[in-house]
Order: sequence, then structure tokens, then C-alpha cells
Amino acid sequence: MRQRPFSSKAWRFRCRPRPADAVTHARALLRDKRTVGDAFGLGLGLDLLAAALAALQRASESAVAYGAGQAFWDMVGHPQRGTPELGPLREGSERAARRQLGSDAYGTAYTWPHSRTAS
Repeated sequence: MRQRPFSSKAWRFRCRPRPADAVTHARALLRDKRTVGDAFGLGLGLDLLAAALAALQRASESAVAYGAGQAFWDMVGHPQRGTPELGPLREGSERAARRQLGSDAYGTAYTWPHSRTAS
């Protein structure tokens, strides 16, 4: 059976040891998905970017990426639709970023993308 390219197992074995490479790849994914207007792909890419940023101890950026990603998941109508294996990755990375940053600062960074678009 062929492995799905964004499975948590793929992350664990291919990206987690090289989170800086994962950031580069996630940004390329986001650029391409933005070009074609793919909300699902943008949500997925932002989740992967946020996980890689958390692994790099860049908690504030990770929280912003997760907050922005949530906006796309809300547009799609279903978080990680079709990719349930990303749930544990997101939960673990969010916990790590929250620990690095502190709960209040994480919450502020997470909601920052929403406050920028509300006006």
C-alpha cells in the first residue's frame, strides 16, 4: 500500500528530523495552493508549516500559522477533512508551541490572523 504523502508517519520519518526543510516545503506548497485558490490545501499547508515551526522552537510563528490555518479549515467546513491522521500531529505541535510560548501569548498569536481580517 502506498503511503499518503502527508501522513503523520511520513512526517515522523521524513520531516521531523529536518524541520527546516519541512518549512521550506510547506511554504512552497502554500505558494502553489494560493495560486489555485485551494482552501483545503492552504489549511493543510499551514498545519504542516506550523508543526515544523514548533519543532524549530518558533512557537509564535507556529501559533500564527495554526490560527491562519483554522480560518481555512472553517471555510472548508471540517478540520483536516480527509486527513484525520494529522489531528495528533497538530495536537502535539500545538501543545509544544503553547509550552514554549505560554498559554496567553499563544492565544494572542493564534488569534492574530483573525483580528487582522475582522476590520
